[in-house]
Amino acid sequence: MMIEEFRRNGYCKVGSMFSKEFIQELQTECLPLAEAIPADLRRKYRSQGSLIQLLDYPYFSKVIAHNLLFDCFAAFGFKDTVFSSGYLISKPAKSPPLFWHQDWWGWDHSSSYTSTIAQFFVMIYLQKTDRENGCLRVISGSHRKKFELLSSLDAHTDELSAYSDPSSVQFQDLGEEVVVEVDVGDVVFGDARLLHGAYGNNSDRERGLLTLWYHPNYGDLPSEIRSAIWQLHNGVVDGVDTPINEGGISTWPETERQLLSGVIPRVEKEKPLGWNRTPQWQN
Repeated sequence: MMIEEFRRNGYCKVGSMFSKEFIQELQTECLPLAEAIPADLRRKYRSQGSLIQLLDYPYFSKVIAHNLLFDCFAAFGFKDTVFSSGYLISKPAKSPPLFWHQDWWGWDHSSSYTSTIAQFFVMIYLQKTDRENGCLRVISGSHRKKFELLSSLDAHTDELSAYSDPSSVQFQDLGEEVVVEVDVGDVVFGDARLLHGAYGNNSDRERGLLTLWYHPNYGDLPSEIRSAIWQLHNGVVDGVDTPINEGGISTWPETERQLLSGVIPRVEKEKPLGWNRTPQWQN
């Protein structure tokens, strides 16, 4: 079963989920956003390509709350799944690799070193994506154990984003990496703790995908983690690269706000867990 693969490896390729027409609609919506990225941001995020905050655009509510996604979550045994943030990540032609990293920020809590899945990504690919044009690469199983070469390295730095040092180990091919090639419209799930990156886009075309961040079994998570997720959703965490426009979804039209009303974090009373992206593995 895919959930067993997901828990064991830290990721799984779900495959095609949406209609061809819906993927074409996403392509039509996303391409102008990528083309409008200012040159200074392209330089700043040379490794990522772009980090366009989806919560700045009411249109994406139909993706975030899509019933097919939540049907899949339920099939995985995920209940009370909430959404915190999401991005259009679009690598331009002839752009460098995305650095090796993991995205979990709650390493100060002991549950981060257990089987609990507190956050996972959903990647929706807008083109057929392979090693040539910048597909995902992962270190299988790295969400549950230390990977000596990378686990404790600082990631998400300005220098890595700008590809300032191409010789850094965080851009290199590794013998343990797994190549995750996909077709247009394919969906990939991944634990936030998983070490992953992407190959450079050596093609002549833009390569785009949507990355959505969800938190399953939200009510069962530690309260201080839930408080931090609420902060993350509302763009009030120091160190988040792309904060949400002032007002967030409260400024959206009623129809789009209602789509997200049942899938966003609830306000919590507990003090939020501090933000820490560096694990302290004991093994």
